[in-house]
Amino acid sequence: MHTDYFSQANPRIRVFSDRFEFFNPGALPKKIEFILKEDFSLPRNPIIAKIFRFVKFSENIGSGFHKIFNGWKTHKEKS
Repeated sequence: MHTDYFSQANPRIRVFSDRFEFFNPGALPKKIEFILKEDFSLPRNPIIAKIFRFVKFSENIGSGFHKIFNGWKTHKEKS
């Protein structure tokens, strides 16, 4: 859903013994500080995003960054 399909790079998932790494070609549409401060959403592939939300494979528009940062904060506090 977040991949830049016009990029020469390919999306990939790398699995390590202690982590997963996800890579999607393309840059963020704004600096992360602005994305976190605002209720900002600009899906790269809006039709795919809408389909994913319809079949409940994704959640509300723009909620991902906050969930990622809050999840890592909670994980770090438990470690």
